[in-house]
Amino acid sequence: MLLPLLFFLPDTVLPARSSNPQTGCAAPAASAPMWALLAVLFYTGGSLAVWSFTQRIGLSVGLAPASFGVLSAVANIAGLVVCLATVLQSRRHITSPMLVSALVLTSGVCVVQACPPTPWLFCAAFVLNYAAWFFVYPGLMGLTCLVDPTGKLASRAGGAWMFSQAATTLFASATQTHGLYLWTGLFSLTLCLCAALATLRI
Repeated sequence: MLLPLLFFLPDTVLPARSSNPQTGCAAPAASAPMWALLAVLFYTGGSLAVWSFTQRIGLSVGLAPASFGVLSAVANIAGLVVCLATVLQSRRHITSPMLVSALVLTSGVCVVQACPPTPWLFCAAFVLNYAAWFFVYPGLMGLTCLVDPTGKLASRAGGAWMFSQAATTLFASATQTHGLYLWTGLFSLTLCLCAALATLRI
């Protein structure tokens, strides 16, 4: 309903930055936009491939439906805490030095969430993956804004997220129809590691 109000926003042109104020490095290379989009594609696809079926996985390891509801509430609270911490951290750093480490951590968490050996490990992986989303995704969007201050790349990254989530959910549904949860976890592992490599390329 508020979308038409966007037409009243000013057409502000941001001054170009000659260098990255955080590291003093030169401006991003010409290939940086491509790597930024790939990082978003890989991360969102990898971390969300298991998400549509995660309740089924929880039930398969003995988690009661009511317990899954409580787990979801705890994950939401953890996500809120991470959001607040990310806001405080963003006042000191333009991009987080822990972004790549968080991507690597998420890759392992996805495997545990997809094929958990115990209910407790499933719960821990579920909360970690959910909370990490509120740290990693804003970090990746921040990178797109550094690469392209006009905001166009950030808009494309939002579209890339939607595309990758739809595509990887389709793949995950094919594997999980036959209970092949491990394959989905390994698929997520691969994509998240590719996201970490793409982020390093930026």
